[in-house]
Amino acid sequence: MKETPVSRMRIQQARMLCLMGARAVTIAAATGIRPTDARAIYKEIHGTVSPPGQTPHSLEWYLERPARRLQASLLLKLYFLCIQSGYSTQQAFIAAYDVYWNIYGAADTSKRQQSERLIDPERGFYLVKRAGSFGALSAPGVGEAIAALPCRSCGLEILSPAHEAAFVCPQCASGFQNPGHRLRA
Repeated sequence: MKETPVSRMRIQQARMLCLMGARAVTIAAATGIRPTDARAIYKEIHGTVSPPGQTPHSLEWYLERPARRLQASLLLKLYFLCIQSGYSTQQAFIAAYDVYWNIYGAADTSKRQQSERLIDPERGFYLVKRAGSFGALSAPGVGEAIAALPCRSCGLEILSPAHEAAFVCPQCASGFQNPGHRLRA
């Protein structure tokens, strides 16, 4: 690969994604580098080849658990804030995932502490890739559609089935009684 400022930036972004657990297929798609370069970076950092396997293909996965729903909503919101600030889609994903990564922390093996992060880079990239606008997200040919809808109780925008008219977020539905949770803006 010929060294240019743009290629150096993409290599740096690829390394960052690799350190956050992204596989080579996602690194190549998210940064625009060649798949062979992504595999080489993965092998250099992890000392082994990138794991093979299918990339995510279901939007329903994000709705199956309330914690996933909340984290996916946060990641999408961060992504769209980056887009609104003028970032390219590639830069917006990397910046949003970096903030998400830091919010939910890394696993600390010395203290046997698990990370609270539920969305890996593959699932995060799939989510933002499906999100053409901040309205409904849909998977081509699958018929599933989700949208970031405001909770009718607190106003927080959170992922929900796109057809759900009177949505209540998982926090309000569970009776969460934190006065600071009322986020009407």
